Amino acid sequence: SAKLDSGLGLGKIGQVVQASTTTETQLQTTSFGDTNLTGSITPTSTSSKVIVDVRGFVMIDASVSSSGRNANHRLIRTISGSDTTLQTDEHTLTMTGSGSNNAGYIFQIGYQFLDSPSTTSECTFKIQISVDNSNYRINFPHDGNKATLTLMEVLA
Repeated sequence: SAKLDSGLGLGKIGQVVQASTTTETQLQTTSFGDTNLTGSITPTSTSSKVIVDVRGFVMIDASVSSSGRNANHRLIRTISGSDTTLQTDEHTLTMTGSGSNNAGYIFQIGYQFLDSPSTTSECTFKIQISVDNSNYRINFPHDGNKATLTLMEVLA
């Protein structure tokens, strides 16, 4: 059987970059908008992969009574000015109360995404947010909590 040379470094983490923010982005739109959570990494090889780890708290509230409010967030990668949507998630929230009750729901997003950017150019990753009704407001990260974006290059 063939045995790989342990000195090759295949599958090892080549570099780790972590970005974080406590600066809240507040949007009240059905169009995706940028948050303050963004980070960049420059892969050392076109065959490298990048593990993207996203963590943070989101808050959605509304001035109208409705069930099934949707909070949306997505992960974008930009290389040389060209954006690619890597992942989009929608959270349907069932809440009661509205108006002066300022009904709201707080939830945590946390996931990892394995990207294959196939480049040695700088890759910038960012989180965008939106809601499905402009009567709703979405905040990320919520209330000064720290949100993080960790980028790990996996050598191939």
